Amino acid sequence: MTSCQCIMRGFGKGILEFSGEMLTFYVNKGLIRKKRVIVKELKLSEIIDVKSSASELVVFWKRQDIVEDVFIADDRQRENLSRLSAALGKSLREYKWREREKAEMEERRREEIRKKIESYHERIAQTFVNAAKIIDLLFEVLRSLESRTKWNIAEECLERSISIAEALQRSTPALSLNFTKLSLAVRGHYRKETLDETYNILSHFYNQLVNASFIEKDEEIRNLHLNLPDLRDLITAYYILNDISLGLIVEDEDVQDEIDHFLELAQKIEVDKRLKISIEEIKEIADKILVKNEKEDAITHLKDLLLESVSQDSTSSKIDLLNA
Repeated sequence: MTSCQCIMRGFGKGILEFSGEMLTFYVNKGLIRKKRVIVKELKLSEIIDVKSSASELVVFWKRQDIVEDVFIADDRQRENLSRLSAALGKSLREYKWREREKAEMEERRREEIRKKIESYHERIAQTFVNAAKIIDLLFEVLRSLESRTKWNIAEECLERSISIAEALQRSTPALSLNFTKLSLAVRGHYRKETLDETYNILSHFYNQLVNASFIEKDEEIRNLHLNLPDLRDLITAYYILNDISLGLIVEDEDVQDEIDHFLELAQKIEVDKRLKISIEEIKEIADKILVKNEKEDAITHLKDLLLESVSQDSTSSKIDLLNA
């Protein structure tokens, strides 16, 4: 602690004291029992700059506006004011250095977390893309069984499904599919068994997708959304689009009901705001599903919009985590 008796311009005589990170100007009042009355009290965080001369100390500080206070010492107190000015200047420089270091460290930390979030969301998006490929391929197996069974298409789709599923399981162990029975049915050209096993796998895969979460070891992003259960409506909508496509082939009477259900889910997804989709755009495209020569393109376009929504999900969770 350093102090000196001086005059504060605009007030009068008092004592200027610098201790810790606090600059205080006060007066002692009272005849017998002196009482300290604080006139000015400034934290280092409020002080912008200081300038000093042999007999004068100018302190620039800011709360709402930038203000300067001038402290003047007489000949007897010049040395004390000089010591106080030196101590204050040194502490202010050290404080600013620490604040810069702290700001740089926080920015590095934010960048580290930002990269973790981006990597995490890329994994979610890629998982959904691979899951969508498996769903499409399995529904293609079902379509190949209609009319004259095209076993070559069924076999090709099965092989591709197995390959993608194996890669998916390596990245997300909770998503594990067993194609043994389906492989036997397709290779043996058993239509009923192929039909049953394909539906079984699709049902099992759906339950896995809406219930399995990424198990994050990193506690900072462990509760970050999106996670797979958050995509329940999107996954269901994707299944419905494939079911609509299949229903159009077999002339299912419930196709319009499925379209209506799909639009309800799309509306729910838009309201939820975790994913960015435009219900108006989706409705416009969905109106073409029952139009001859446009239905397949319409369904493909809708699938693409759902896939894009996962890659362009809302950044609200990123902002929340970065601020935390």
